[in-house]
Amino acid sequence: MSSPSKSIEQIPVVLESVQWTDIFEDENGKALCVFGIEWKDLSSKHLRTICSGLSIKGVKNFKKSDMVERLVIFHENKKA
Repeated sequence: MSSPSKSIEQIPVVLESVQWTDIFEDENGKALCVFGIEWKDLSSKHLRTICSGLSIKGVKNFKKSDMVERLVIFHENKKA
């Protein structure tokens, strides 16, 4: 799936209700973004909220890049 890049201000989203089906993938099946918003456009707080909504534990003190990596890995494992 491809999706246009959007910023967090452009789309009203309730991040707490995120589901695995809200994650967009590239042509190789790698998680690219959520709700059409690229990972880099989300704050650490938004990413923690997304991880919490997807039941990904242990990311409270993670760096933004580590949270994104964890989301991508969990997404790949979820598909397997």
